[in-house]
Amino acid sequence: MSRPFQCSKCRNWYTPIPVSEEDYCWSCREGKHAPHHKTGVIDCHFGQTSSTPSEIKMVGIVATIKDAITAVEGGDIRSAEVAFALAEKARGEVTDVVRWATVMEMPGTLGESSTTRFKNIDALIALVADKRRPPEDLAMVRRTMRFCDEMAAEIPLLMADLRTNIGALRASVQGESKTEKKVAVAA
Repeated sequence: MSRPFQCSKCRNWYTPIPVSEEDYCWSCREGKHAPHHKTGVIDCHFGQTSSTPSEIKMVGIVATIKDAITAVEGGDIRSAEVAFALAEKARGEVTDVVRWATVMEMPGTLGESSTTRFKNIDALIALVADKRRPPEDLAMVRRTMRFCDEMAAEIPLLMADLRTNIGALRASVQGESKTEKKVAVAA
């Protein structure tokens, strides 16, 4: 599964979208991409679209949990406990992120009531059917829902690995401290 990612060149977030093999970037083909005015880097994002806030948050949650697993594997109990706490906090945000993945903020409605500003997928389907919103909006919300659901499905397995690893680390640290106390008493 292609995931949303942050471009290392422009630092914006993008999500890969399917394109047919016959489609291609005209600017790339003709060599007409303008280099960035400061860096000189040519950065083409053909076949990608801007990521939604829900996609970005879900990628961040998964990354936080994976970072916690790495910290626990490092063996330092203090950094492992901090990383575990951050992972638990991030896991707690999954439900809200998945719920907001089904919502689209209507452009130009900043300062309006929440019912005017935010439309859930059912309202968006009705707006597209009435030709009051483009079908691309509905496709974007469906894509966001799919990505967030797929990433959310991974989180229980990652958390299980994290809990197993931190349990083993805690047990080894307790075993070491008991051994040290026995040595201190014997001395």
